[in-house]
Amino acid sequence: MTVGEAKAVAREWVAQHAAEVPGLVGVLMAGSMNHRPEDSEYQPTSDVDLWHVREGEPEVFRHERITYEGVLLDMAELPSAQFSDAETVLTSWVNASHLAMPCVIYDPTGRLTAIQREVAIRFAEPRYLRARCAGIESWVRDGFLPAMASGATLNERITGFVFAGNTSRQLPLVAADQPPTNRRSAMLFTNAMIARGHGELADGMLEYIGSIAMSRTDAERLLEECRAAFDRAIEVHRSPVPFDFKLCPATRSIYMDGCRELIDAGYPREAVWWIHAAHYIAHNALERDAPQEWEQGYREPYERLLDAMGIGSLETVAAKVPLAEGLLSRTMAVAQEIMSEES
Repeated sequence: MTVGEAKAVAREWVAQHAAEVPGLVGVLMAGSMNHRPEDSEYQPTSDVDLWHVREGEPEVFRHERITYEGVLLDMAELPSAQFSDAETVLTSWVNASHLAMPCVIYDPTGRLTAIQREVAIRFAEPRYLRARCAGIESWVRDGFLPAMASGATLNERITGFVFAGNTSRQLPLVAADQPPTNRRSAMLFTNAMIARGHGELADGMLEYIGSIAMSRTDAERLLEECRAAFDRAIEVHRSPVPFDFKLCPATRSIYMDGCRELIDAGYPREAVWWIHAAHYIAHNALERDAPQEWEQGYREPYERLLDAMGIGSLETVAAKVPLAEGLLSRTMAVAQEIMSEES
């Protein structure tokens, strides 16, 4: 199946089901699919992101994944306020790169299409590049770093740690007019920093992840332990836990095969980031829905991963904050270099 064929499947699903979504303003196709050639091969480690723009309050919005005609559809509901006008979109580091491409697949009023066309024209203007990078810096400095330092539970602090690192790594991409990404963010950051002569920043990010001294064998062992937990979590999952919409058979390839791809491509230390993401979701589900199994067979491997990454306690996560602050500041300086070259 080609990327173009996968996108056609997604459009077909939307055409059949859009009327079922209350308050639906429109549907956007987001993610990497918009940036790949139509005739390139659709990879099973990828999904098709469908953003359902809805009227209403964010707390009632849903996020789910389904497989339709062999294509994994990742459906998120977003508030229409984020897409009220082109200016709002252009200053958003999350939304702007998606609407810079023709991405509207359902738009009964035509409003989203008009906004998308304006965003595409103005996307690379320097003031919007600066605004989007400043938005990333603010998200990390004002939200995620405080969560790392003062979250009440270990899960809260780990969530801050995860988003602080992943969000900071988007700065070089956003500054260069490239789309943000999740699974490949650590790899792309390593490559970008080395290419620009900032190898110390690449090493600093691996130190932050806790994987700088890990070998391929270490990463493969962590992946196998993660795989066992993830597969069992899919089987027992019943109760709501953070990010559990990702816990389904269709998503397994994105995590397990996606990690394997990074390791095989020569990025085992960067793969540890994605391994942890999968293990975190599985751990929460197992602890809630199979507590005896979790205690006997799955708790120790997860805690061993946390200790290896240096995030096994409230204190060790908080101790990462100065490193995160330094990485953010230095990466922001690199982003400013990139933007000055672009202008």
